[in-house]
Amino acid sequence: MAKGTGADTVRNRVPGGAQGDIIGARIQGHDDMDMARYETWVTRSFRWIRDPARDGSLPHHIQLLGLADAKLRGIRREDLVDTQGEWATDDNDIALRDHVMIQAHLWVLGVYEFIRMLDERLRHDPSLATDASVAAITATKRVFSRLRVPLAKREPEQRHAKHDYPVPLPGLGPQGIGWQLNDSLIVYQEELSDAFMTMLEALRPRPDPV
Repeated sequence: MAKGTGADTVRNRVPGGAQGDIIGARIQGHDDMDMARYETWVTRSFRWIRDPARDGSLPHHIQLLGLADAKLRGIRREDLVDTQGEWATDDNDIALRDHVMIQAHLWVLGVYEFIRMLDERLRHDPSLATDASVAAITATKRVFSRLRVPLAKREPEQRHAKHDYPVPLPGLGPQGIGWQLNDSLIVYQEELSDAFMTMLEALRPRPDPV
């Protein structure tokens, strides 16, 4: 999370006029995906298989979330504007910025649901993972929840209701795609991705009792 540096950080919503061929291809999945990032997702996607019948498809699900993250990673405002500094558009005159913002929005919701699933399973059966794994899941869920609640419900998370906006302000800041939650706090998609990667790395099965 980062401190806000003013309205221009994430609030510029001016529609553009020119087509961005390179970033457009990237959005469609044809070019410039961060393959190193995707490979990290693939490697860590196998961290949670406790019940093969139930969890066998989870690595593929995680990898799909990683595919979306790898396409979004590294995108900055200058990638989405034309030579006049206006938001570039696709062939249908839809701003490329809108493409990446909705992808990031849905990515946050998808990752949060995966984290929530792990959290619920561990509440029912703590023997599935170590205490350190449980702590990592709990901490990461809290980080995501502060953004997920207003994105999904259009209201601030209850414990931050005094300070956070009812609806986060989306945009492009110094660290890429982000959402301004209040007058001084911006949450960036890349920071959330890093937090999730750290959580996956921390997942360990609880050793069998001797």
